[in-house]
Amino acid sequence: MRTTAWIATAVVAAVTTVQAGTFVPAPLAPEVGVTVLNRSEAERLVGRTLLNEPAASAVYGDVHLYNTFPYVQARYVHVTSDAGWKRLLYGTPGDAPRAYAGTFGEPRGLAFAPDGRLFVADRALGRITVLRLRWEGADPVLEPVSEIDGLAQPMDVVVHDGGTPADASDDRLIVAEAGAHRVALFDVSGATPVRLAEFGVRGPGAGEFLFPRAVAVGRRDGRSTDIIYVSDAGNHRIARLQFNGTRFAWDGAATLNMEASALDTDHQGNVYLAFRRANEVQKMTADLEPLASLGADARLASPRDVAIPFAWVHDHRRANVAPAWRGQGAALVLENWSTTTGVRRLDLGVELRDVHRVGNAVACLLTDAATIQARIVSKSGVTTDVNLGLQAAGSRNLVVPGLADAARVTLAATSEHDRTAEATLDLAAAPGATRLTLRQNLPNPFNPTTSIAFDLPQAGAARLEVFDVQGRHVRTLVHGNLAAGAHTAVWDGRDGRKQRVSSGVYFYRLVHASDTRVRKMVLAQ
Repeated sequence: MRTTAWIATAVVAAVTTVQAGTFVPAPLAPEVGVTVLNRSEAERLVGRTLLNEPAASAVYGDVHLYNTFPYVQARYVHVTSDAGWKRLLYGTPGDAPRAYAGTFGEPRGLAFAPDGRLFVADRALGRITVLRLRWEGADPVLEPVSEIDGLAQPMDVVVHDGGTPADASDDRLIVAEAGAHRVALFDVSGATPVRLAEFGVRGPGAGEFLFPRAVAVGRRDGRSTDIIYVSDAGNHRIARLQFNGTRFAWDGAATLNMEASALDTDHQGNVYLAFRRANEVQKMTADLEPLASLGADARLASPRDVAIPFAWVHDHRRANVAPAWRGQGAALVLENWSTTTGVRRLDLGVELRDVHRVGNAVACLLTDAATIQARIVSKSGVTTDVNLGLQAAGSRNLVVPGLADAARVTLAATSEHDRTAEATLDLAAAPGATRLTLRQNLPNPFNPTTSIAFDLPQAGAARLEVFDVQGRHVRTLVHGNLAAGAHTAVWDGRDGRKQRVSSGVYFYRLVHASDTRVRKMVLAQ
């Protein structure tokens, strides 16, 4: 094997099963002792620095599954844009990485279409360069196709496949034009891209942006949906747009602590965000409910991109099965390029969080789509196993048979990419609360409704109220005598006069006996 042969393999991060956890750091190239591909490792193994200022990554794959040897054949192409050296670096398993120089001023965001076209956002030249991936034997080649000029600082691009990945005739390109505070839409089904529409003006309100930095498309089973996500950098929020193929409409936004430097979505449409200044990667549902984050524990260093590899999967084990465009079970995080940081791999799994009883159901936060198994142990010691089926990521209220007579309930979650371990928590379903507990509302951020669960240690008067950031009373949700145990209230985002309140931060306060609990929530319009 040539000394450079491992590089592309390491960068691609072949997907395997993972242990329990939403984000599980995994070595890029364990066979050569590489956990993170960085400048030091590149110089040690190939004698070259490889990158200067990496900006974004994109991965395109082709996988064949068989009943007999070799069982699996896969080839992936990984592309990284280098804004410092004004080029693209790309490669495949078993070969050295190659450079595509072309004519770039500052290549930034990258996006593959399912048919193998690669779109490159060039911030400095105000241009989108369109390339096509083709193969010369086992070697990938990027060749120029067309250009889109006249853009205002394009930072990122994404391809909407029209819900039909195998049909390029309805493909659309969406561009984040930071310099014009808008997103632009192009028909890229033909040889010459055609500008169809644009959306947004400068500002902090609905339908407005301030330096949109990244863009992603919603997905369901790998296919594009009618949702578009935009990182509104200057306003520190992520916006949701409705998309009908020819125009956009504002669908709300979720407030962030700071700007997100990158966005991507997985096979089921969960959203991944990179926060460069916070050294953090976060995962949200398609409705922008926070699920999990990874930062200090993994020692991420200024992550500027997070990318979910997609591949065409050809299943030859069954007859008459069409190839499927599928998101893979790993994420590539592109960090600051240094002697210790660079490209790292995160395997994607599932966790069960905040498991508690709510009335006749078990509530939890599920960090990925998963099949849930419940084991119920009754007060008389009888054990029953129940399959609760496939559940989407996010806050779930699970109806568990026999819960009223249960002494203990154990939930186990198994996701598509988390086969070797289960995320399991025990739930003490029967005992009453021993102290006043006010739980975090779910979902949060929310629009238009959210649930607030709380536990009372004893029967008596209870009052649950909502206040704005100025301390002004907004709504009373609960006021009266309640039994001891678990309770839930729902807020629909309206005040006491049934009028919708504005988006922002709100506080909810629970008072019971001489005790008080307060928590914060975010309404995203």
